Amino acid sequence: ILAMNIVTFALPEAAYFNPAAGGGKSIPDIMAWALSFILIDGKMRGLFSLLFGASMLLAMDRAEMDGRDGRMAHISRAFWLTLIGLAHYLLLWDILTLYGAVSLIALTCTGKQPVALIKLAFLAFAVHFVILLGTMVSIYHLQSAATAPNATAADMAHFARMLASIGEPGTP
Repeated sequence: ILAMNIVTFALPEAAYFNPAAGGGKSIPDIMAWALSFILIDGKMRGLFSLLFGASMLLAMDRAEMDGRDGRMAHISRAFWLTLIGLAHYLLLWDILTLYGAVSLIALTCTGKQPVALIKLAFLAFAVHFVILLGTMVSIYHLQSAATAPNATAADMAHFARMLASIGEPGTP
């Protein structure tokens, strides 16, 4: 986790997905970015999410074994996690706030059959894919409009702003 967070802490936000945004244009810089992006990014987040989900279910089970309402115990836990996450976010940076909020959504999945959960997961992947596809299509259209022979100054400026937002200097 630290290997990916170093990029977030030390470089512009765009460098997380674009090594050139942080000034790393040499082959070793790009290789280091690609290796950490492929081998580390997402894997640690996925592992942490898996552990968080397991701890959520264990805490709910423990509360129920003690005679308390497991769902209410989890809601209380999520509230405190979100509050601590907000304080930590304001002082430094953290993902705890997101985990606290998303855990309330995950609460709706407890008790569902595995097949239903798999269907929900595929639906989430499909929605994510459509969002990414829409983003890529809009970027392509921006580039096409800005590089067309009859491109307006507004089209070129819009495309230049989009490039700057992802850490790519320059105009079409």
